[in-house]
Amino acid sequence: MIDELLEFIIDILLELVPNIVWKFILSLVGIVMTVIGASMITESTQLGGVLTVVGTVLIIVPLLSLYR
Repeated sequence: MIDELLEFIIDILLELVPNIVWKFILSLVGIVMTVIGASMITESTQLGGVLTVVGTVLIIVPLLSLYR
């Protein structure tokens, strides 16, 4: 019951919001994660490195999809 409701809500969100907005949101989240990861790299090398890598991927993937 809950799965069907969540699936319905997610389907509505995906239909209403254009792809370019999702790409912009992912890029913005990627920039924030990269900045946080770069600032945390002095405290925790592992966590800072992971945040930096994930943030960089979140920046690059939407840009590559725009290129295609």
